[in-house]
Amino acid sequence: MARPTKYSDDMPKKAIEYAYKDDLPSVEAFAIKLKVVKSTLYEWAKRNKEFSNALKIIKQNYQQKLINGGLRGEFNPVFAKFLLSAQHGLTESSNIDHTTKGDKLNSIDYSKLSKSALEEIARA
Repeated sequence: MARPTKYSDDMPKKAIEYAYKDDLPSVEAFAIKLKVVKSTLYEWAKRNKEFSNALKIIKQNYQQKLINGGLRGEFNPVFAKFLLSAQHGLTESSNIDHTTKGDKLNSIDYSKLSKSALEEIARA
């Protein structure tokens, strides 16, 4: 016999209210508030599109509040950056051209070089 579920029709509304009222809303904290495990929320989300969207709103608000709080100095910016990277996949990246200064590289067709030319390149 399956245990009774705590899910109710007003759960999407509760999740959205939580997303906007909590200082730093997270799916984990919402699960704790409901006295369920996080995986239960995701099971509910699989069965209910509206609840799935409500969880996405919680995640979006968490991400945006981390960004804003980090920029304003309300959160430690290093820790905010870590959380955004670990939980939301946001990363720093740079495209650096170390060799050509933006010029196009000339390709070399090594198959057309003589054996002595290849040996000279290998010694260099």
